[in-house]
Amino acid sequence: MPPTPDARQRLLALFREMPGHRLTAAQAARLCGLDHESCTSTLRALVADGLLRVVGAHYLVVE
Repeated sequence: MPPTPDARQRLLALFREMPGHRLTAAQAARLCGLDHESCTSTLRALVADGLLRVVGAHYLVVE
C-alpha cells in the first residue's frame, strides 16, 4: 500500500513533536491511529526520503 499524504503528515508531526524519541512501527501506528501496514510503508518511504532513520527496530527523525 503506497503512503498517503495524510499518513506522511501525521508521522512527521509525531516525530518532530518528540525529537530524540525512538519509536517502533507498532508504537508509531498506535500513536497516529494508523493500521500497521500503512504505517510501516509510510515509515519506509520517510526513511527513503531521508527524513527518518532506523536504528535497530526503532525509527527516529533525522536532525
